[in-house]
Amino acid sequence: MASLIVTDNGVYLAQPRNLNGLAIEFEEPGQYIKFHEKNEFIVGLLGSRGVSVSGREYRGSPVGRAEFRVSLPFYRDRLYPDLMKQAQVDMSGFLGEEFYEGEILVFNSSGTASDTKIRWPKIDTSSDIVKSTAKRIQDELPEGKKENPYYLVEGIVYWIRNNIEYMGSHPNILQEFIRAIDSLPDDERCNPRSILSRTMFKNIENMENLDKVRLPTIKDSRELAKEFVEQLIEHNMYSLMFYVAPEEGGSEVIKSRAGKCSGINNAFTSLARSLGVPTREIKGHALGKFVGPHAWSVSYMHPYGWVEVDPTFGQVGEDFDCDTHAYLFLEDGRNLPKLRYGKIKS
Repeated sequence: MASLIVTDNGVYLAQPRNLNGLAIEFEEPGQYIKFHEKNEFIVGLLGSRGVSVSGREYRGSPVGRAEFRVSLPFYRDRLYPDLMKQAQVDMSGFLGEEFYEGEILVFNSSGTASDTKIRWPKIDTSSDIVKSTAKRIQDELPEGKKENPYYLVEGIVYWIRNNIEYMGSHPNILQEFIRAIDSLPDDERCNPRSILSRTMFKNIENMENLDKVRLPTIKDSRELAKEFVEQLIEHNMYSLMFYVAPEEGGSEVIKSRAGKCSGINNAFTSLARSLGVPTREIKGHALGKFVGPHAWSVSYMHPYGWVEVDPTFGQVGEDFDCDTHAYLFLEDGRNLPKLRYGKIKS
């Protein structure tokens, strides 16, 4: 069954493999839909009655019905990996490096903060750690599969699942807490204020809720730091620290062996592109056990085309769970008409 997720940033649609039809029934005046200009779906109007159209927006006049064929530009049928080979068309746009540009708050040694413009790698195919990791993954594949995009992607995903820890927090922040904990005497290691006093966050204001944090006695510094982060999130303080930590790039995640879904996806994309597999990022919404904003990828596998991959959850091709990955679809969730999904026979 298709799922529609309404957020402040737009409306997302999780479309099962067997559904490609959408019927929209406008039953009350003022109801409308507007397809998002950045939506991934291919939408074709099949027919309508009592509907006014203006660009990407459809309204009842005041009531009406419209039917669409809705599909994603990705291959979702059965895959035969041994038939695959590297792309035979120019895919250079999906093989290069990408960078973030923006501002972060940086603390100096005296604790004074200032906005600093920075540019840091997001997709990094040329760093030594990306190249050496990619080569190690490729070398472990049997002869005859070392250039096959499916087996390369599968190998990367397998390596990520066994070597990179998924975290809801930014690795840089966690590493800052680990370093601080390790620098404290035993009787201060579980004191939240003592931990913060040894970090770049020591002068952050509005930390009244810190007194609510109660850290248990945990000997392992990494586990103690993770517990600290979880409690900061619980007491609505963790967001104060995000401005010092930009989204992690691929090489950074490979080096730290930890990352959020976006960072893990950057690591996957960096490795895939380094091995010649065209890959691009998808930003959407996850359902199921994990609910919220999520990032995954599509990789180009000739002759099939773009194939969905979720490196965070270890899903490739036919194992990709279409029911729990929602793509940006509509601009607005207000005054939505009734939407019915079905299958259109070719």
